[in-house]
Amino acid sequence: MTNEVNGLIGTWRTDPSDRGALHAFGDNTLDFRLDGTLVLTIHGAVKDEVVFLTYRIVDNEWLETDQPSRPRKERSRFALSDLGLVIEHGEERARYRRTLQQP
Repeated sequence: MTNEVNGLIGTWRTDPSDRGALHAFGDNTLDFRLDGTLVLTIHGAVKDEVVFLTYRIVDNEWLETDQPSRPRKERSRFALSDLGLVIEHGEERARYRRTLQQP
């Protein structure tokens, strides 16, 4: 397992100071699991929406996701730093903060 995968494992939430990401994508939680499952929770005003995806790291810089119930692979560039996780999707960029470290 690469360091990039190890660094992703756990739960991340949209950085509340990232107004651009909140506007473009909303308030989201990303739960990266060791088995390649990604649980995306889109926090709504009334209720949350949960989407189950799979993920893998490609060439140590791309996050490839797929939704098994509606197959279509998507790639986003990502980077990990002491400040958190940054994911670029097209022209948009979102910062996430770690909320819970998974064992």
